[in-house]
Amino acid sequence: MKKQMLFLTAVVCSTLIAGCGGKKETTVSVDSGTPKETEVKTNDNQTQTENTATEVIDSGIISHLREVANDPDANSVSDKGVTYMFSKDDNGNRTLGTVVAFYTDLPVLDTSTKETFCRSYVENVLTELVPYLDDVQISDKEGMYQFCIPTEDYLVMLTPGEDFKSMMVLVSDIVPWKNDQNSKPQSSPAISLDETYNWYVGHIWNPLTNFRDYIETGKSNTGGAFDADFAYDEYTKALENKEKYTDYVHENHPDIVNAWDKMMGQIDEINKNLADGYEPGSEPIELDLLSQYSEAFYEYVNSQKQ
Repeated sequence: MKKQMLFLTAVVCSTLIAGCGGKKETTVSVDSGTPKETEVKTNDNQTQTENTATEVIDSGIISHLREVANDPDANSVSDKGVTYMFSKDDNGNRTLGTVVAFYTDLPVLDTSTKETFCRSYVENVLTELVPYLDDVQISDKEGMYQFCIPTEDYLVMLTPGEDFKSMMVLVSDIVPWKNDQNSKPQSSPAISLDETYNWYVGHIWNPLTNFRDYIETGKSNTGGAFDADFAYDEYTKALENKEKYTDYVHENHPDIVNAWDKMMGQIDEINKNLADGYEPGSEPIELDLLSQYSEAFYEYVNSQKQ
């Protein structure tokens, strides 16, 4: 295999990391060598030793991967056949702090589910992460399973390979809570502006235009048949995420908070009308103000892509 550098774009790395959660306050005592031992007596009065439960064995793998992540001369293939991928910036230059390693030489693990597979991998291979298993955050979106383990100083993310024959291990020192004792994780760490936009346009604005036209004409906004009851059920389900996206906007995009709050206020008023009925001939719903505020939101979203 050619020892060429493999890269992961910074966008992909940040997206993967975004799927995981935030800072944990777990305190761990890690022994970099042999765990402490205590003497116990067997039934035949012979003395044997056993590991104390409070000590953690450091496998050395995570510390090694962190070294690789921050080594500008690291190669994409280790002497043990492990393949590494690195991040790069928009100019094609490698950025330090994050590495993705692919392992195929695995011990016998629990393959009942992806979660049990990842947990048994930690328990048998990445033993220094065992104390953090209670803080694991799992994301399984768009076919990408992420078993995220946030620690005080770095993030580890595991993704099982096909048929549990390999494991992808991402280790990153680039985490928002590092070196900030007063920071706390975002309430919605996996949310993005694009996701917020898609939720609003696809699940809120478009259904409302359908209800507006259905009440006036008995047809959808394209002039076709419209199952209003089904649409209303889907619309109300989407509304359950309104608070989540509002929190995200308030925490991350202060420049658009005013327009967003006015949009949400209009939606609340429109929902009162819909709750009273949405059959043809019902009280019309007005979208003029919502459209005005939405235009400001659309312009802001577009500006963030430039």
